Amino acid sequence: MATSNLAVPISIVISSVVIAAGLYLGLQRAPTPVVASAAPAPATPMTTAPIAATPQPPAPPAPPAPPTAEVQARATGNARQALEAMRPEFLRRCWTPAVAISPEPARLPLIFQMSFSPEGKLVVLGISDDPKISRVDVSTCLRSIPLPLKIPAPGRSLQLEVPFTLP
Repeated sequence: MATSNLAVPISIVISSVVIAAGLYLGLQRAPTPVVASAAPAPATPMTTAPIAATPQPPAPPAPPAPPTAEVQARATGNARQALEAMRPEFLRRCWTPAVAISPEPARLPLIFQMSFSPEGKLVVLGISDDPKISRVDVSTCLRSIPLPLKIPAPGRSLQLEVPFTLP
């Protein structure tokens, strides 16, 4: 059963005409008029049911107040003590091998950026050095040492910057 080459285009044109006619006739129909009565409807007493109040979501918690200077100073002192306890390990693993290869600079000022949990556990640690007095070998080595630092519980999350100089 062969179909002619014009069968498909003719069927498309016919269906388009049918669809267009349906749309045209559907849009030409007048809207149904709203009939208003001549006499107003008798007033009926309105009873209002109490509308149930939609529950409001709880307000987001207020951000915690910044730590007091006393809490910050005490935590910084505790972190400094913890770093001092690690000094022999820092010297043995990082400083001494690096100085044996290149003795200068003879001192390395560092800043330990630390975040502690409210329980006093070290959560995040960063170590930065002064670009003018940099020893990439030592600072890279220090970053590779796992630091089990813990300070007495400050009762809130804290971020500290503790200066520390090697040796």
